Amino acid sequence: MVSSPNHPQGNGKAESAIKVIKNMIKKTLQNGRDQYEALVELRNTPTQNTGLSPTEMMFERKTRSMIPSINKKQKLPNAKATELRSARKQSVKKCYDRRSKNLPPLGFGDSVYFEHKQGQH
Repeated sequence: MVSSPNHPQGNGKAESAIKVIKNMIKKTLQNGRDQYEALVELRNTPTQNTGLSPTEMMFERKTRSMIPSINKKQKLPNAKATELRSARKQSVKKCYDRRSKNLPPLGFGDSVYFEHKQGQH
């Protein structure tokens, strides 16, 4: 996956995850709770694409959680999760390819415009 530097809108999923974690840490500190327990619960939350949590994908088993679950016996093999993830990637690529175009190759002596943005780096 490629995203543009200095353009956070280009990497919405990562930015959204950072926002969720910041809010979670802020709330746990306000309520005097353990922020690491909250992180464990976040890692136990299934993703929309695969239906598995990051912990389940890594360890290939369910882990203990303080959040009640309706469907505790639902089991999705890791191969199925990988298949769902690759199908989602293909769908995203297909949508991207519809709007993108190949740029002509640069030749020796061609004019090139470069913008240097002043930023944090």
